[in-house]
Amino acid sequence: MISLKERHLEFMSKLTDKWIKRVKDDQDIVCVVYGREGSGKSTLALILAHCLAEKQGKNFDIKKNVHYKVEDFHNAIFNSDKGDIQIIDESILFSFSRRAMSKENTTLVKLLATCRSRNNIIFFCIPNLKTIDSYLKEHRIVCGLEVFGKGRFKIWPKKAIQLFAQSKPHNQRQIIIDYFPSVEQSLGLKEWEEYLKHKDNKLKHETIEVKENDITYLAAKEIKKKYGLGYAWLGDRFKDGTLEAVTLPSGHRRYSIKGVRELLGVK
Repeated sequence: MISLKERHLEFMSKLTDKWIKRVKDDQDIVCVVYGREGSGKSTLALILAHCLAEKQGKNFDIKKNVHYKVEDFHNAIFNSDKGDIQIIDESILFSFSRRAMSKENTTLVKLLATCRSRNNIIFFCIPNLKTIDSYLKEHRIVCGLEVFGKGRFKIWPKKAIQLFAQSKPHNQRQIIIDYFPSVEQSLGLKEWEEYLKHKDNKLKHETIEVKENDITYLAAKEIKKKYGLGYAWLGDRFKDGTLEAVTLPSGHRRYSIKGVRELLGVK
């Protein structure tokens, strides 16, 4: 494994040192990693997780510490040791979807409210800050890492994340802009393949159509076939809050058919 210095990520080394010190001081870390689908959120979280584990003399186990279900996260947290790292991949979207009062969301928020004493370092990978749960936003998040292009990210303080989530004007400045390599470059192809295999095993059973509260949500490719709308158009409407969607455990969205029709003026 190549060193942090060789990766030109001295900043990452300083950041992980700071987080490890906080854990030793009997605290925990909750960091949100956000950006568009496919931007590299999981890659950045994996690299940081391995760096943190390496510095503490630990091993980061993808199968045990990358989670796609609340129950898996629950089991990992309460069987963890001080300084363990958990990644909530784009899938436990219960806390970030608009189903704010869903059973899963309530369970996850309660879990985060009671797991401080485990002194873990937790990464949440999410596509959109605007739908973040208010408890997480106000009380648990320490900072945010914005992935805005392949291999590029900014780190924002907690106050900035709170303002972004509310779409409020701000004068906050990012702490730093840095670059990160691919998982293959930094950790090896085997590690990336293990991550993809783990994700595939966890997310095999997804559906094209989802029904919730009498509303039908459809996959983007099906909406494209029916209405000729592109993925970017749907993503932008979701991002600006004009189109409702639910996010499946893989991080893929299903968009409200009713919402699409209303935007197009189709009955």
